[in-house]
Amino acid sequence: TLVGRLANGNSLYLRTPVAAIEDSVDVTNQFLLLSGGVTLALGILVAILLSRSFTRPIRELSHIADNVARLDFSERYMGKGTDELSNLGQNINTMSAELQGTISNLKTANAHLMSDVEQKTRQNQAHQAFTPSIKSAKASIISARLLPKRSNAPA
Repeated sequence: TLVGRLANGNSLYLRTPVAAIEDSVDVTNQFLLLSGGVTLALGILVAILLSRSFTRPIRELSHIADNVARLDFSERYMGKGTDELSNLGQNINTMSAELQGTISNLKTANAHLMSDVEQKTRQNQAHQAFTPSIKSAKASIISARLLPKRSNAPA
């Protein structure tokens, strides 16, 4: 019941059944609960989709970085865009290509060094085999000079 006085001095009595108001409040509460639940579910779904769109490139970059750490340069980051993750992916691709080239150059240089070492080893072995025969010849020459000469004249 609503009771009040009007500006002209008259009294006002307003009576409304409480059941109608309670029904209206129940309908409003149900609507708010349902719309809140739907909004919450949609918010969670959007959050999951957005988080996957952020974590997928990070996981891919992590996988590629693991491969590079194991000296496997077969995979490249294929993400397009101008964001930080795409920039990081392109930098990993550049680093991977540079490392692959450097390792290839080092392997080639190592093969040349191994060939040079083998050649020097063969030369040293040949020198060591030749040195004793020179020493023997030198000793023969020295001993021949030191021995007295025999004359063929009769004594």
